[in-house]
Amino acid sequence: MTIDQLIMFVAVCENGSISSAAKSVFSSRQAVSKAISSLEAELNAALFTRSVGGVELTSAGKSVYTEAKIILDSRARMLAFSLDTEDQEEDLRIGLAYGVMGALGTSLIEDFERQHPAIRLILSDDSDLAVEEKTLAGTYDACFAIEPIERTRFTVFPVFSETVYLQVYAGHPLFEKAEISLDDLKNQRFICPGPQQKGNESFLRWCSSAGFAPSIADTQGIHEFSSLETIAMREKALFTAPESITVLDRPHVRTIPIPEDPIRWEASIAIPRGTAMTRGLTALVDFFSQAKPDTVSRQDPA
Repeated sequence: MTIDQLIMFVAVCENGSISSAAKSVFSSRQAVSKAISSLEAELNAALFTRSVGGVELTSAGKSVYTEAKIILDSRARMLAFSLDTEDQEEDLRIGLAYGVMGALGTSLIEDFERQHPAIRLILSDDSDLAVEEKTLAGTYDACFAIEPIERTRFTVFPVFSETVYLQVYAGHPLFEKAEISLDDLKNQRFICPGPQQKGNESFLRWCSSAGFAPSIADTQGIHEFSSLETIAMREKALFTAPESITVLDRPHVRTIPIPEDPIRWEASIAIPRGTAMTRGLTALVDFFSQAKPDTVSRQDPA
């Protein structure tokens, strides 16, 4: 029996289905099902009754849920303590995948620093893949990484999830169109942020599931959003952006929901497995896994 199994078990209990639980812990449905099956085998008891509508706890499952909550709550309290004294200063080197700082908002960072004056955050932006590799190499103590994140290498704590929108610049043939369909997108050129960014892979998977291979313009490894926007206008291409970017006042760009199956941009705190949870890391996880980024939600066009 492992902590990860108990976390997944509690997630299923509180979400009512394996699929919803998998999303809440940023794992796969198969991984959650395997964790539940392993628990049931170890305890020699069925923990759920399964139906088309979801799952329900058995009598044994209710008892295990009560004990699992006690174990996880105790673990959280233990992690909150450290041999460090409360007033001892601690530096945390934190890597942030490009765009995360803007999504979190500076006021959220400032709130953390006010609540934890003895913890100094040393923040650095990096590409999606580089931020993980540098954390594993010890350059960063932890990182705000973009999902999917390998759970075999990191302990992961979800922070936020945003919808990705299609961006169409003024002057593009689709800018004035009332509704955009999949067929409209199949012959367009697109801007993607490059192989070091996971958004590129997510978009390509979405195109594949939609039944077409997109034409991708060369961005020469550029990650900065404003530069990608400039390239899109020059290349007469479309591009995508997460919600925290699309709420900005940019009248020359039209924001449109991606047809049919939305893409999500999800960030989590990632700490290399086996890392000792210091007072600073525990405070970081507790604060940002519960706090809400101060970005403004957009209203999708009708």
